[in-house]
Amino acid sequence: SCSAFCMARPELRETRPEWDRAGTGMQDEERAVIQRAAVVGQGFYWGAVTELSPEDARSTVGTNLQTLQRKELISPEGSSFAGEDAFRFSHLLVRDAAYESTPKRNRADLHERFAWWLERVHPENCSFTLMSLVRQGDLVVTVGTGGRSPALATFLRNHVRNEMGP
Repeated sequence: SCSAFCMARPELRETRPEWDRAGTGMQDEERAVIQRAAVVGQGFYWGAVTELSPEDARSTVGTNLQTLQRKELISPEGSSFAGEDAFRFSHLLVRDAAYESTPKRNRADLHERFAWWLERVHPENCSFTLMSLVRQGDLVVTVGTGGRSPALATFLRNHVRNEMGP
């Protein structure tokens, strides 16, 4: 039988038969690590996944990445960032199943935290604009920094939200 994790993409059983075995035997920590990696993308960085993990789980990210590699769900990849170990999902469908099994509210937070990590660790590669939105009924306030500081845009968004009240 296939776990709920791989039921999000039943075609995984046909495309990668080992997914069923790996998915059903996946520990909660492994599942959390692969979900965080999926938010980063088809190719991802150990440092980014560690940053997206709760403090108490950061020390086990490496062990979980090794386990996922043994299960042939991910593999090492050459890194475009010096000093960053990089990995790649073994198949796009594996990445998609991991991504889709992550609740949307968690994905949004993880995307934002990944942008902060990228800006802090590799600002030379941060060329996107992250708009922060505050919604209060029909009122929508947009805060942006032209891509120069997603972290500042988020700080400002939180400040505006606190000032607007519930």
